[in-house]
Amino acid sequence: MVRIRNLSIKKKLIIITTFLSIGACGFGTYIIVFVGNVLNAELKKVDELGSKSLQLSQEMKQSVVEINQQFIEDMASDKSRSQSLDIGRWNETFVKDLSDYKTVAAGISDQSLTDLIEELGPLYEKFYSAGVSGLEKKSGLDSAIIVRLNKDSGNIIDKIDESTKLSNAYNQKLFDNLSAKSRELIIATAVAIVGMAAMVLVSCLSLAFSISRRMKSTIAVAKNMASGEGDLTQRLDEKNKDEIGELAHWLNIFIGSLGATVSKIKETTQALSATAQQLAASSQQVNTATQQVSSGVQDVASTSQNLARETSVVGTNAKSLSEEANIGSEAAKKASEKMQALANAVSDSSRSVSNLDSKSQEIFQIIATINSIASQTNLLALNAAIEAARAGEAGRGFAVVADEVRKLAEESQGATKDIELLINEIRKSTDDAVLSMGTGKKEVEEGGQVVALALESLESIGSKILSITSAIDALTGVAQQTSDSSQQISFGVQQTGSSMKQVASAAEVLASTSGELRSLVGMFKVDDSDDYIAGSPRRFM
Repeated sequence: MVRIRNLSIKKKLIIITTFLSIGACGFGTYIIVFVGNVLNAELKKVDELGSKSLQLSQEMKQSVVEINQQFIEDMASDKSRSQSLDIGRWNETFVKDLSDYKTVAAGISDQSLTDLIEELGPLYEKFYSAGVSGLEKKSGLDSAIIVRLNKDSGNIIDKIDESTKLSNAYNQKLFDNLSAKSRELIIATAVAIVGMAAMVLVSCLSLAFSISRRMKSTIAVAKNMASGEGDLTQRLDEKNKDEIGELAHWLNIFIGSLGATVSKIKETTQALSATAQQLAASSQQVNTATQQVSSGVQDVASTSQNLARETSVVGTNAKSLSEEANIGSEAAKKASEKMQALANAVSDSSRSVSNLDSKSQEIFQIIATINSIASQTNLLALNAAIEAARAGEAGRGFAVVADEVRKLAEESQGATKDIELLINEIRKSTDDAVLSMGTGKKEVEEGGQVVALALESLESIGSKILSITSAIDALTGVAQQTSDSSQQISFGVQQTGSSMKQVASAAEVLASTSGELRSLVGMFKVDDSDDYIAGSPRRFM
C-alpha cells in the first residue's frame, strides 16, 4: 500500500486503467455467463413444459382407452355404473390430467392449441355420457353403442395427438428462437465489452500522460519556491483553464495569504511582547488577592467546624428525647391495654349483677307460689278445724293437727314476707351496683380515650423529634461539607497563587518567545501589495 501511494499519477492511472479493463472483461464474462444461465433456465423450462405436456397427453390417452375398454366389459357383464369402480377412477384421472393440460397450455402463447384443448372437454363428456347410458340400459353388448364409443374415443385420441404435435412444434420453435437469441446476445456482449475496454484503456493512457506533463511543471515551480530562502513573491503558471490551472490559482492565493500572515505575525509579536509584560504585572496583583481570599476561606472553615460540633450535640440530645418519647409511648400503650382490660372486667361484673337481678325475680315468683300454697293450706286447715268441731270428740285429734297445719302455713307466709323484703333489698343493692358499674365503665372508657390521645401525642412527638433529628443530621452534613469545601477552596486558592506564579514565569517565557518569533518571520520575503491576498474563485471549463 505504501509503494502504491508513492507511485506517480501516470503510473497510478495506468494501474487503474488496467484494473478497469480487467474488471470490464470480468463483468462482461459474468454478463455472458449470467445470460447463458438465464437462457439455459428458459430452455430447461421449455423442455420441462414439453415433457409435462407429452406425459399428460399419454396419460389422457391411456385413461380414454381404459374407460372405453371398461365400458365394453361392464356392458357385457351387465354391471351398473355404481358397481364399476375402475371407470370412476380412470374418469377422475382423465379429468385431473385435462385440467393440468389446460394449465400447461396456458403457458404457451398459441391460440390454436388452446382452442384444440378446449374441444377435448365436450368430446370427452359426449364419450363418457354414451358409455354411462349403455351401462344403465343393461341390454348387454349393443353394437351401436360400442361403435359410438370406439368412434368417440378415437376422436379424443386424435385431438390429443394433434394437440401434442402443436405443443411440440411450439416448444421446438421457442427452443430454436431462444438458442439463436442466446448466441446473438453473447456475441454482441463480448464485442461491446472488448470495445469498451479498449476505449477505456486508450482514454486513461492519454489522460495519464497529459496530467503527468502538467503536474511536473507545477511541481518544479513549487520545489524551487520551497527550496529557496523563504521567497513568498514567486507565483505558479495558471494560464490553463483546467483542474491543474485551478490548483495553481489556489496555490498562488495560498502563497499570498501566507505572506500576509507572516506580515501580521510580525506585527502581532510586537504586541505580544507588550502583553506579556502586562500579564506579569496582573499576575502579581492576582497573587496578592488570592492570599486575602485564602485567609477569609480559612475563617469560614473554622466557623463551619464549630457549627458542625454544635449541631452534633443538638442531634444527640434530640435522639435522647426521641428515646424518652418512645418509652412514654410504650408506657401509654400498656396503660391503654390495662384500661381496656379493666373496662372488660367491669362489663363482665355488670352482666353478672344483671343476672343476679333476673335470678331474684325468679325467687319472687317462687315466693308467690309458696304464699299461694300457704294460703290454700291455711284455708284447708280452717275447713278441717270446722269439720273436726262438727265431729265432736271423735274429731278432736284431727282438730289439733289442723291447727298445727294452719300455724305452719302462717309461719310460711311470714317467712316468705321476710324473704321478699330481703330480696327487695338485694335488688336495690344490685341496681345501685349496676348503676355504679355503668358509671365506672364510662369513666374507664373516658380514661382509655385520654390514654389513647396521650399515646397519639407521644407518637406525634416522636415523629417530630425524628424529623428534627434528620434535619439536624442534614445540617451537620452541610456544615461538614461547607468545612470540607472551604478547605478545598483554600487549597484551590493556594494552587491559584502557585499558578499565577507560573503565569508570571510563562509571561517571561512568552516575551522571550515573541522575540525569537520576530527573528524567525524576519527571514521571509513578502510583497505587501500582493494581489492574491484576497483572491476570488475562478471558473474553469
